[in-house]
Amino acid sequence: MLNNIYGVDIDPQAVEVTKLSLLLKVLEGESQETIGSQLSLLQERVLPDLSRNIQCGNSLIGPDYYEGQQLTMGFADLEERYRVNAFDWKGAFPQVFIQGGFDAVIGNPPYVRQESLSEYKEYFQRNYNSYDGVADLYIYFIEKGIGLLKKEGLYSIIVSSSFLRATYGKSLRIHLQNNATVLRLVDFGGLAVFETAKDPHVCIPLILADGSPNQSIEICKIPSLNLDLSNFVQENIYTIPASQFTQEVWAIDNAKRLELFNRIKAYGIELGKYVSGQFFRGVTTGLNEAFVIDTETKDKLIKADPKNSEIIKPLLQGEDIRRWHTNYKNRWLIFARRGTNIDSYPAVKEHLSNWKEDLTPKQVKLKERS
Repeated sequence: MLNNIYGVDIDPQAVEVTKLSLLLKVLEGESQETIGSQLSLLQERVLPDLSRNIQCGNSLIGPDYYEGQQLTMGFADLEERYRVNAFDWKGAFPQVFIQGGFDAVIGNPPYVRQESLSEYKEYFQRNYNSYDGVADLYIYFIEKGIGLLKKEGLYSIIVSSSFLRATYGKSLRIHLQNNATVLRLVDFGGLAVFETAKDPHVCIPLILADGSPNQSIEICKIPSLNLDLSNFVQENIYTIPASQFTQEVWAIDNAKRLELFNRIKAYGIELGKYVSGQFFRGVTTGLNEAFVIDTETKDKLIKADPKNSEIIKPLLQGEDIRRWHTNYKNRWLIFARRGTNIDSYPAVKEHLSNWKEDLTPKQVKLKERS
């Protein structure tokens, strides 16, 4: 175990739980008699010390995070260092990197939206080829994982499948084309693999570091979580030409569906051309708790004043729009665009007053305090 298993997590509790789980695995099948025999023969502790194998740190950020910063070792800076918890992979596991890296890396990164990454974006831009200003955190985990492998090492990670086609995934797709070979991709579609995940669409790619270009890629689409995953994948894999994984999009449909798609595409106008490339972000309320309401609340507001219907609109979010239909969940949006005189809608104003503190601009708060 000490020569083969290594792990890093930024959460100290996760590190301790992992150590405990591994130690319990070591004890499986052991008895007091076998443990006593081992102690008498080897004169060593029964359980290994895993502190050098399973470590706490920020997998994505190295010691170079502080380069160019004039930090003194005051209390605030120590607190900052503890929070960021930069991790030196080569310093922590020198015996691994002397041999060129890990034979295999697996990962299950947290799902963190790009809006929460502001303080780290400059670092990611300097250190990751896959950087994109609106990329979510998992993008950098994919690049980092491949970078930790020795030549022809294997990498697998469970992540959002958005990078297959999203614009922000283009830099990653290019990086993978230049530095790795995708062998297999298991797609879970919209299945709720993780109940609390904000993005239900996940996939598991199997990637070979520095591999020779392959002619085909194995694909498997999972229809249900109530099956023997390993057996299902082995029995239902189909192959697609590696040429379907381009810089623009990774298309995982089989040849028949892809042919149909291309025929439809040939007779239609792509959305990007239809809108002359003018894509805009959807409505961002800044506080969904206040502006997104259910049907009961909507009915109360309109009953109080029918005029309120002017600024209450049915709401569909990204998760509600499926391939062939919309999954409307009886949600409504108070659409008070900039310039709307909210005093003209007193019932709505009263509703929003429940979040007055959160909705008041910071500049106004400062003036009130002064």
